[in-house]
Amino acid sequence: MKRTISIKLNISKEQHEALLDTQKSFVQACNQVVPFAIENRCWNRVALHHLCYFKVRDIVSDIGSQMTCNAIKNVCQSFKVLKIKKSQDVPEIVFKENGSIHYDKRTYSIKGNSLSLFSTSGRIKTNFDICDFHRGYIEQGIFKEAELIRKNKIWFFNIIIELEDAPPKGGNKIIAIDVG
Repeated sequence: MKRTISIKLNISKEQHEALLDTQKSFVQACNQVVPFAIENRCWNRVALHHLCYFKVRDIVSDIGSQMTCNAIKNVCQSFKVLKIKKSQDVPEIVFKENGSIHYDKRTYSIKGNSLSLFSTSGRIKTNFDICDFHRGYIEQGIFKEAELIRKNKIWFFNIIIELEDAPPKGGNKIIAIDVG
């Protein structure tokens, strides 16, 4: 079972500026990938990676290798949501300047109450506060992907945590069978 936890970050003014620069570069990388996806009608992450990775890295060099891969993945997911049929024209997608930044387990780490994030100006280490309920999830779960979002001047890290499935309640008795 997966759960998403939203963590409010306690960051300094310098860290805020670094995250703004990272957000700008990540959105720019996403917008650079879009024409390749449209031209080739491709939203398979591996195929699109082979089509545009080096060209995007040349244009947006400050986000690094893994974040370029994350931008390609972000674009692919956006096109897959549209469920475009073969006879349809492919719409142009534009990522907004305040869009989220996709992080994977290579671009962030959590240890205790500390979060380390990739940014264009180097790793950012910040503290965060969460309630005991969410701390239980963090302590027993496995970290997966995450999205860094900004609401006004406040940054939130929405992290997906994979947990073990809870055992069914009520014992081993069969209550009902659905026969269709």
